[in-house]
Amino acid sequence: MTPCYVYTVTAIYDEGESAPSAPFTVQVTGEGTLNGNVKDLNTGANIAGATVTLVGVDEFGDDHSYTATTNATGNYTADVYAGTYSIRVAAEGYLNAEVNGVAVAYGATVTTNFLLNETPYPVAVVTASEFGENILIEWSFDAPNFAPQVYPFETAGMSEERIAKMWNEFLKENNFDATAQSSDRALVEFQVWREKAYLPGTIELVGTTSQFQFVDFDWSVQDWGVYKWYVVAVYDLNESDPVASNAIDNDMNTVVDVTVALNSGNSPAGTLVEFTNVDESPALVYSTLLPASGTFTWNEFRRGTYDIMVSYPGYGTVNEAGVDIFDVTSFEWLLVETLAIPADLYVTPTGLATWEGGTGEAGVPFTPVMEAFDNGIPADWSQVTYSGDGYWEFCDNCGASQDPINSDGKFAVADSDGNPSLVYDVGLFTAPFDLTGETTIYLDYDRDFQDYIGDGEMAVRAYSGGTAAANFEVELDHSTVDDPSGGI
Repeated sequence: MTPCYVYTVTAIYDEGESAPSAPFTVQVTGEGTLNGNVKDLNTGANIAGATVTLVGVDEFGDDHSYTATTNATGNYTADVYAGTYSIRVAAEGYLNAEVNGVAVAYGATVTTNFLLNETPYPVAVVTASEFGENILIEWSFDAPNFAPQVYPFETAGMSEERIAKMWNEFLKENNFDATAQSSDRALVEFQVWREKAYLPGTIELVGTTSQFQFVDFDWSVQDWGVYKWYVVAVYDLNESDPVASNAIDNDMNTVVDVTVALNSGNSPAGTLVEFTNVDESPALVYSTLLPASGTFTWNEFRRGTYDIMVSYPGYGTVNEAGVDIFDVTSFEWLLVETLAIPADLYVTPTGLATWEGGTGEAGVPFTPVMEAFDNGIPADWSQVTYSGDGYWEFCDNCGASQDPINSDGKFAVADSDGNPSLVYDVGLFTAPFDLTGETTIYLDYDRDFQDYIGDGEMAVRAYSGGTAAANFEVELDHSTVDDPSGGI
């Protein structure tokens, strides 16, 4: 432990001295030395140029980090503050090594030596190809100067491994020296493992070899699925990461047939049936429009897990998720006609109702053009006199013979009694409307049609482009065939 010193203070008076004050402890610290040697585990040769990193905490809790490099004889040394440290050693061509919890005291020297294991280089590339009824696995033992990407790979019967993602191409040049410190890397053999990648879960050792190829003679008896092969380089003291081959299918096709009917009894021709593979990439989709028979068969359908959709306009859609299709499979669906509830009911102030019905065709709500003549004739309306001198009046009391029944305000009135008979007297024209694209026009009006002698007639006409007779389009007539004295 670093030395500690305790201080107290005593006050001196003419009359004497006080008692000592409360003590104050002072800890004095300094440096110690960490050193050691780094050697090759296989040969015992010194490793020059290794990087030694020392990271720790001193006696006061402060963090410190130091770096040293081994010299030609593999030795390193570093002066550090007294505390506890982790020492990590890295050298090209070797696996890293680390020691934790190394305590160094003030003024002391602590020696920590390392034996580094050579890097277990993996094979560079693995290819698998069909070889008659067998599989030929080949690989290169060249190690290119690159940092391969890796990802965790869960396997059955093995611990979690790092699988290098390798391009399936052969490398023609040897890019590293197969020896370190002039010693053989002591390659023992290659292990070949077979994995059923789909459905996953099984991985097994199928053999070992000292060559750069291997034949899997058990391929013909394997169950259907997608398979990969992994090659591991085994050394005297360790082994490399496994490197995966390309994938090969084994009997991945089956037969799928579908049958669809409509509960209405109508033909299901045009029904869309779609299978989407959800557990392989890229997504595989089987899609068809059914004929009038409502049946279809895929004779080569890839085994897997699928989302299914079946749809026909006006009928409920079938959606099924995560359906396993591993063997010959038949599907049957009955689509039920959709009976839609009327929705979006809209009623105009004049009582015209529209809604969206079961056909799916919506009655579009609208705001009608209303005119109650409360302010007389609108500025953009017009009158045309056809005979005599009659005209339209806009009043709420036009005389006993012209007052409408149940009137609740002003109204438009024309007294045709004073004009010649058998001809229309006067026309009242609305403002023009742009009806481009419209297929149905609604005209709703209240009228009180009185006559005293003989029949009476009125008409609703539609004009295009103006009020001239040449622009007349269509006419809707109203007439009386009786002679009620009270009017109708």
